Amino acid sequence: MSTYQHLILQRVIGVIFTLAGFINFFGFGEDASAILITAAQSLNDTRLGGLMQLVVKFDWWAIRFAGAFMFTTGIIQILNLRFASLAGVAQLCLITGFIAILHRAYPEVIFDGFLIIAIAALLTHTRTGIPA
Repeated sequence: MSTYQHLILQRVIGVIFTLAGFINFFGFGEDASAILITAAQSLNDTRLGGLMQLVVKFDWWAIRFAGAFMFTTGIIQILNLRFASLAGVAQLCLITGFIAILHRAYPEVIFDGFLIIAIAALLTHTRTGIPA
């Protein structure tokens, strides 16, 4: 992947995260509270059950935090700041967490794995020493 292609992919992922964060933060999309409640119910008998009950208890804060986090990391990637690769690692952690808590209630969340592959390709490109 050339440096130009790397930058385009990074900015596309940045735009995706920026839009998703904006939509999530202001509640323009689906009802995130209802999604969290459904996920918590499906995880009651697992190790994540207690954590999900806490997230549901403070769902307004959790949704706003996730939205602000997604928006911020997306802007960092769009602007190609020095710590864009760190933003990519943070996005990987966020998506992995989303998949972990939502996969039982919403199996289609597994398709977010494609976004994980794209971000991993960015990080691999950055780690090989090719300047971004």
